[in-house]
Amino acid sequence: MKKLDLKKFDDCKDRKDKIKYIKEKYKDGVTDEILSEWLKIDFTKTKKRK
Repeated sequence: MKKLDLKKFDDCKDRKDKIKYIKEKYKDGVTDEILSEWLKIDFTKTKKRK
């Protein structure tokens, strides 16, 4: 699996931006499954960080 640029990913303001960023970066192979996986990881991380 390709690596996500987490700095840019974290800079995205909300879920919609994150989804747009992921889809742009991985035009060829993003399934909704992968998307939800990344978003789950990201949102659990951000909650802990605060």
